[in-house]
Amino acid sequence: MTEKSAKIWRRTRVGTMLTGGLALLLWAAARDSGEWVVLAAGASLAIGGVVEVHRMGAIGARVLAFGVLPAVGGVFGMLAYNLIELGRLAPDEPEKHRYLTSLIDGSSYASFLFSYVLLALMLANLAYFARRTYARRAPEVRPLAFGPHALALWIALPLAWLTVVRFHWGVPGLVALVVLSKAGDIAGYYFGSLLGKTHPFPRISPGKTTAGCVASFLAGSLLGVACEVFGLFPAARFPLFSGLLAGAALNLASQAGDLLESVVKRRAGVKDSGTLFGPSGGVLDVVDSLLLSVPTAMATWPLLFAWAP
Repeated sequence: MTEKSAKIWRRTRVGTMLTGGLALLLWAAARDSGEWVVLAAGASLAIGGVVEVHRMGAIGARVLAFGVLPAVGGVFGMLAYNLIELGRLAPDEPEKHRYLTSLIDGSSYASFLFSYVLLALMLANLAYFARRTYARRAPEVRPLAFGPHALALWIALPLAWLTVVRFHWGVPGLVALVVLSKAGDIAGYYFGSLLGKTHPFPRISPGKTTAGCVASFLAGSLLGVACEVFGLFPAARFPLFSGLLAGAALNLASQAGDLLESVVKRRAGVKDSGTLFGPSGGVLDVVDSLLLSVPTAMATWPLLFAWAP
């Protein structure tokens, strides 16, 4: 067995184990109070992610302890408080129920606006770093230069919004989100490993190939249609076309999220964010595609699908 084949086999083995763990998590999320399962999983991943960024040198110990971790705790604490309050409400309190639900399920205009702002900030930083890298100049300003709290925002908010997806779109919506975010990664890895010759981002992510990127996009787009056909989405505003657009949008966001994480690692001079998952890397290496795909879903799904009753 060649070294390349051995690497593919090791990643396949770890990926299979991660898929099994994810399936178990989704099963638990489908039980009563499944929002709490998703909230706890998102909080654990967010803490793991910011700790990995700290170990890469992007967040100092004091800032991590007294700034970033409390901010992450505040994000998840707000969601937890609202979930508790919703559980306590009597049926004859519709106004308060509507207010708390808007904070949880993202149906307020502020939630949509924040999704677009978060996407714009992260993509702007990715574009900035890419421009300076390909201009053969070392960036004078770190990516995500507006500070370590921006890194925490990039990691914590999308993982917190997984609870939003579970609350409003149900487990089918959560399954669709994870499938569309990760299946493209899988297709891109295998097709890129087998057929990839050219590397479109050699200075940011040298392992990415053009064949892998195209395969990822095609797989994600077609799976979007499949998710619609199999009922994972609510009623489509544009039959089949909504699923295609949802799959394409989430795939592009997932690939951008992977590149953005590569930017952070490149600045830190590390290949993987951690070693928790062996050949698959650390927490950030596993969830990087979700960090832009979740806000993309929050911003686009209401335009493509009817809100659940």
